Amino acid sequence: MKTILIVSICCSVIVLRTSTAKEEFPKDFLFGIASSAYQIEGGYNADGIEPMVTLYHNDLPMPLQEIGGWTNPYTAYYFEDYARYMFSYFGDRVKYWITMEMSSNGYGDDKYPPFINQPGIANYICQHVMLLAHAKAYHLYDAEFRKNQQGKIGVAVDATWYIPATLSKDVEAAERAREFKIGSIMNPIFHTDGNYPALVKEMVDNRSISEGYLQSRMPTLTFQEADYIQGTYDFAGLNIFTSYRVKHDAKGTANTTLEKDANITLHQDTEWEKSGSDWLRVVPIGVRRVLKWVKDKYDDPEIFITENGFPDKGEINDVKRIQYLQKYLKEVSISIQEDGVKLKGYTVWSFLDSFQWTEGYREKFGLYHVNFSDKNRKRTPKLSATWYKKVIKERRVVDWKEVTSNLEEDL
Repeated sequence: MKTILIVSICCSVIVLRTSTAKEEFPKDFLFGIASSAYQIEGGYNADGIEPMVTLYHNDLPMPLQEIGGWTNPYTAYYFEDYARYMFSYFGDRVKYWITMEMSSNGYGDDKYPPFINQPGIANYICQHVMLLAHAKAYHLYDAEFRKNQQGKIGVAVDATWYIPATLSKDVEAAERAREFKIGSIMNPIFHTDGNYPALVKEMVDNRSISEGYLQSRMPTLTFQEADYIQGTYDFAGLNIFTSYRVKHDAKGTANTTLEKDANITLHQDTEWEKSGSDWLRVVPIGVRRVLKWVKDKYDDPEIFITENGFPDKGEINDVKRIQYLQKYLKEVSISIQEDGVKLKGYTVWSFLDSFQWTEGYREKFGLYHVNFSDKNRKRTPKLSATWYKKVIKERRVVDWKEVTSNLEEDL
């Protein structure tokens, strides 16, 4: 029920070569690579490596799912008990904790487990209970463990960037998308008002009444709950992969959905570079934009990019992955140096070709190839592993051509 993010604290001599200032990283910047807990094979604390542990990432035990999962308020209490166990047994070795990946996937759609598929209802309830569960874990750590363990607690959020399709009503629509998709989770924790964004609550409340509901489909945070959740963070974890275009759409569908509540529709430009997955297109500028948005909106918190990666079909010479990571890391560097974002670390997803939910092992994010035909599941480093090692060692954005010059094929 946990995912481990391995954060590498590079202790090597800094090599600057001919890179520009915009392509370098601070000496205390943390580089990491993420993996699932069942893939960790030792060495989590070797050679300057430090673990960052996620307590929950879409892996709720089935007995809890059978009594409602994250729509059951008692799940927050069970999560607190689980967090106490983890802090007690691993807190002496783990100093960075992510309580959970705050995602309502599977509650508002039928694409992910648990396939509840009640959009506009179950996803809001799920989000509400998760916020309370996160806060319980944070306050527990504060009360019983922080003094002796001296760790940090954060939460990870899907930080997709939303771009207006045109310079018209779509500009406001894009901001609504950010408020609904990102703000609904971050606002209660990171904003000084400690509640759901007022715009989001107003729109869902009004539409619920117009649809004949006796009360809003979106739960209300009581004053006590809002106060309990607000400020429960030491850092923000952002998962950043891609961006979407947003169009204003006041009509929507006949069904209740988050998009209908927000009066928006989403799409990706066909000219944006493709990846190995339909949902991910390459939009590097989205990284800088969302980092700046979070900085400005939430009083400049410490941030970790907890997931960023590129799926392909499993090529060993994975040049497209390197090109993607290079473009995104360049925007990360600019965010630090020009925008003043307090970005403390960056984590690639993922270490190995891992199990990707409903895609199984078809979606390949790994910097290491896994041979599933071999009974020993032999691991082979891809070209991206060589590239990323060079990035960490030299603390700069390495051009992809520096590691592809020896390839026979014309890249």
